[in-house]
Amino acid sequence: MRKTVLIFGASGSIGFRVVKIMASSGYKIYAYTTNKSFKPNITNVTWKNIKSYDELGKLPEFSFVLICNGYFQPNKIKKTNTDEIKNTIDINFRIPILITYQVLKTMKDNDYLRNIMILGSSSAYSGYADSAVYCAAKHGLVGYIRSLNDEYSHSNIRFILFSTGTIDNEMGKKVKTNGKLLKPDEIATLIYENLIETSTSFQPEIIIRRRNIL
Repeated sequence: MRKTVLIFGASGSIGFRVVKIMASSGYKIYAYTTNKSFKPNITNVTWKNIKSYDELGKLPEFSFVLICNGYFQPNKIKKTNTDEIKNTIDINFRIPILITYQVLKTMKDNDYLRNIMILGSSSAYSGYADSAVYCAAKHGLVGYIRSLNDEYSHSNIRFILFSTGTIDNEMGKKVKTNGKLLKPDEIATLIYENLIETSTSFQPEIIIRRRNIL
């Protein structure tokens, strides 16, 4: 039980890398994805191919949870259609809240430390042209994580918002940037290291950026 991990958005660029890292380290993984055809055979991984995140059903007992659902489609606010606005808010804000709600609701006890991590973005702390709705959704996660940590401050449950700059993957290539992109494998390793941290102190908000050093 204490080596069990729930990973949501597990078929994505970062989620799948974390799945492989944790499975190879001996953790039992329950990997959730709405991609019905995505089901690679990996030791220690049970794939949960679901229709939506609205009703997850009965969840296994866990020590660690990673929520890394994400969606980004840059556009000027006047040119963004209502479907894009809904999708951006839904995937980046509503779904992480919905998953954490269902995870917390099904927990049986609180006798050992558990970490729940949401993958955020450096956009949660800044504002960028052509990304107004995305930035708004990520800003919302900051308030959500801070509120949960206050609400559960006397428990063994800890909430972490892991935010990064632009990553060199399909989503990151949509971003206009002059800087170097973060490497997906590097980010996945950092997520793993921080997710399994069980010391008394912890960092509730983590921001990873790359400096352009010659």
